[in-house]
Amino acid sequence: MASRKPVPNLYMFRNMITSKVLVSPKFQLEPTLLRQIGEHRPSAKIRADHWVPFAVLTGLRAHTSAEFLADRIVADSLFKNPLSKPTLPLRGSEQYQPWTIPEAVRQRTIELCKLLNSEEFQSQENLSDALTETDESAQEFPRSLELHWERDEYQHVVSDADVEQDQDQVLMWPMFVDHRKLKLLRNRYPVVDGLDLKGFRLMPTKQEAEL
Repeated sequence: MASRKPVPNLYMFRNMITSKVLVSPKFQLEPTLLRQIGEHRPSAKIRADHWVPFAVLTGLRAHTSAEFLADRIVADSLFKNPLSKPTLPLRGSEQYQPWTIPEAVRQRTIELCKLLNSEEFQSQENLSDALTETDESAQEFPRSLELHWERDEYQHVVSDADVEQDQDQVLMWPMFVDHRKLKLLRNRYPVVDGLDLKGFRLMPTKQEAEL
């Protein structure tokens, strides 16, 4: 029997220690992704337990769309914001500050929003912000994508963004994007369409099963 073709998703991970970000069309993290953050050594290994998804986009039709988004988010972010060495707070020092949205998370989120608004992506996925008449009393969008967030604050960086210092240019999420709370199993594995958690041999706890 033929295996079911996996559903394409876009995964955005943050490092729990450095706050750096990796973007991938697959949940499984591969060492080559470290090039996104300046690691080019062939022997570089990735610590999957250091990375947690902070956003997952589901509902895509084509794997090429997920790959397009991942490639463009990384390329555009690096062009506008060259890699810099992260500064880690010293334990027990006064350098600890109240929690703020990591800059890399903010940058990648803004780039994602721009790409979802682009004609190139919408044409590729056959999406539109235009409403269609379904009957005399109701209107709806032909199709929607779901964007799952680890924290609500990440979603709202777009509304607070000053796009390229142009106050007249307002950046908004497309109307075909529905925002959802990201449910994580073991604080790492996203419970979303398109990712078969059985492949990771995970047994959810009673509390996790009720999510």
